Amino acid sequence: MSNRPVHVAALFRHYHPILTGSGERFRRYAPELARQNISIDIHTSEVEGSPHHESGPPTIYRHPTGNTSTSRMDVALLNAARLKYAQSSDVPKVLQVISCSPPFLLQILRWKITSKLRVVFVGTMVEPARSPKGLLEKFKNYCNGVLFCNCVDHIIASSSTMAQGFLSEKVTMNEITVIPNGVDTKRFSPVKHPTEKLALREKLGIPCTTRVTLFVGNLIARKGIDKLLEAWALMTKSPKHAQDLLVVIGPRERPTFVGHGQQQALHDFHDKLDAAVSKIPKQNIKFFDPVENIEDFFNAADLFAFPSLKEGMGNVIMEAMACGLPVATTPFYGFPKTEFGREGSEHLKLDFDPEIMAQQLSDALLDPDRLTRIGSNARSWTVKHLGIEATLDQFAEVYHKLAED
Repeated sequence: MSNRPVHVAALFRHYHPILTGSGERFRRYAPELARQNISIDIHTSEVEGSPHHESGPPTIYRHPTGNTSTSRMDVALLNAARLKYAQSSDVPKVLQVISCSPPFLLQILRWKITSKLRVVFVGTMVEPARSPKGLLEKFKNYCNGVLFCNCVDHIIASSSTMAQGFLSEKVTMNEITVIPNGVDTKRFSPVKHPTEKLALREKLGIPCTTRVTLFVGNLIARKGIDKLLEAWALMTKSPKHAQDLLVVIGPRERPTFVGHGQQQALHDFHDKLDAAVSKIPKQNIKFFDPVENIEDFFNAADLFAFPSLKEGMGNVIMEAMACGLPVATTPFYGFPKTEFGREGSEHLKLDFDPEIMAQQLSDALLDPDRLTRIGSNARSWTVKHLGIEATLDQFAEVYHKLAED
């Protein structure tokens, strides 16, 4: 693989300090990719209190986009990036995007026509297939597919399931590379002794003698937190679980939701969550805002619950597994076929039904030997198959190949 310098411009509608899975992932990737001679510029929406420019890696440019539709935000970011490089001699060779609306793709095509820019699309979510209704919609989808294939030179999917989704949409003119989201297995690693776990609990304000189940994620409907709270309320009715604690880490606010409709739906969902929480005894649940030391919480818990409905891959699953924390997850839409190992060996299954979920959580928590075995298997699997080093090498290979074509 070549080690020539490669300049990549990456567009994210939202980026740190606003939490998004893809943004956080590349915030961790960029410094390591810089060591492979790949410099990444992040172009994102401006955030109150954050500077419009930050030196890297990665270098961050925050642009005004307004509170508008997602497609218009994408176009605004693209035009701002293009204007910035029009006034510079250091023009990127690769443009990385995670959006593909037709107006956005048309603007990319305009840029490609007047430059040697190469475009890589990084998939972030697996969407359910939708059958077109009528000839007009079929023709529209066909045209959008042709536009996508002419704009995008390479696709990166985080799992074989995601790659299959692209193929099922007949996106076959593009080269597809499957690169699992990598996890830093040095940062995310198990404690070496049980006394370290107790010390972490004291530090975090978590009781030392109770069983702890952890949830990490945005408090939105897609993450299935409402189902988990319903299940927890049912489970803690049993005397066997009277002291069990559910630790919930995640923000209520969701700046990525734009428009009155999305905000109203989020408000209604939070009313539903509040009603669910009111049915759980106070000693059985504890909330935290997002934290930087999330690995400490993984190492302080006994079980990680991931009740999501739809994902791309789920960074927090890999982080928990790397810490040797057993994961119980729903088979969410987009669930990787092989990347997380085998059910019952490297992870446990959760049902979407709260009553069944409650029983599954109970069975897991009452069998500590099984949890220890699954946590150990998960750690070994992650180190062998999901380490960040291999992920970075694969991304670097794609960037270098695109820059040299």
